[in-house]
Amino acid sequence: METAFPWNITLFHLLNAAEAPNDAVVAIAKGLAVFAPWLVIGVLIVFWLFGTAGVRRSLMIAVWMVAD
Repeated sequence: METAFPWNITLFHLLNAAEAPNDAVVAIAKGLAVFAPWLVIGVLIVFWLFGTAGVRRSLMIAVWMVAD
């Protein structure tokens, strides 16, 4: 398998965490894990409040498709 897809092993090594990760990288990852969903919600609210009717319609369709 490794000979057919050498990029797969390379990608695994790039994504795999180090044995002793940098504290700053861990803090950034934890912050993104906690605050990224709230950031997305905030951006959607801003688009809803300040967007045009077309933007609001697109948001409604997107929410409807996610909820379906």
